[in-house]
Amino acid sequence: MFRCLAAIGVVMTVLAFAAVPGADAATYCGTLQGPYGTCQGSYESLNANVAVAGSSTFAACAGARATNGVFYGQYFCASNYACHTYGGGTLAPMAHSHENFSQFVFGRTNGNTAGLDCPRGGPVSARSVASKTAFRRAAGSIVRTFRVEGQLCLNVADGATGFGVTCRDADDARDDGLVPVLRPARRVTGEADTESGVLVASPPADTNRATLRNADGESRPVSARDGVIVTTPAAGDSTLRWEGDASRQSLP
Repeated sequence: MFRCLAAIGVVMTVLAFAAVPGADAATYCGTLQGPYGTCQGSYESLNANVAVAGSSTFAACAGARATNGVFYGQYFCASNYACHTYGGGTLAPMAHSHENFSQFVFGRTNGNTAGLDCPRGGPVSARSVASKTAFRRAAGSIVRTFRVEGQLCLNVADGATGFGVTCRDADDARDDGLVPVLRPARRVTGEADTESGVLVASPPADTNRATLRNADGESRPVSARDGVIVTTPAAGDSTLRWEGDASRQSLP
C-alpha cells in the first residue's frame, strides 16, 4: 500500500509535465491496475494518447483500439511516460501496465497534440537507424531526438502517420539513457508479452554500447549507430545493461 501511495504522488508530479490543456482532451483510467492490466477510454477522434505509470522505474504503454475491436497498430511503451500519436479516426485510447504487479496508471487523450501531452518539438537530430529491416517492419526508418522544457524526448516513427514519443529529464537521460519499445498489438489483459517488439534507445552520454539480456538468460552486445540503438529483443521480459554501468534496467 505504501508503494501505491508513493506512486500516486509521483504520478501527480509527472502530470504537471504531461497534462497540458489541449483541444478535445480527456482523462481516463486513473486507477490501480493489476499485473499487465489494460484500461480503455471512450471512443473519440483520437490524435494522441498518453499513458503515465506510477513511477519512473515502472513502465506504461499507450495504444488504441478501433471501433471494430481490432487493435490499432502497436503499443508504445516506456518508463513512466509513453505517448502515441495517430492519424485521426474514431479510436478508443488504451493505457497498459507493463509490470507483473499492480500499479497506478493514468491516461490522457489530446485532439490536437498541442503542448507537452505528446510533444512534437523540432528535432535536434534525425538519425537513420542501424537495423532498418527489423525497424521498418515495426516502425518506419527514422528516430528523432529533441528537447522540451528541460526534457530529452525520443520520437519514433510508427507507420505512415503515427509516432511513439517518450520524454525524460535531460540530466537523467544523460546519466541513464532513454529506452522505449514498440510492442506488438496482440496483448491480452493479465498476460505478459508474447512477442518481442522493437527496442529503441538513446544511450547515456558516456557510452554507446550495452548488453541485452533476454528472459531465457541469453545475452548479446548491442551498440549505437548515429547515436541510437535499435534492436529486436526476444519475447518476454528483458534487461538492458549499459557498458560501464553495473545496474540493469528492465525494458518497458
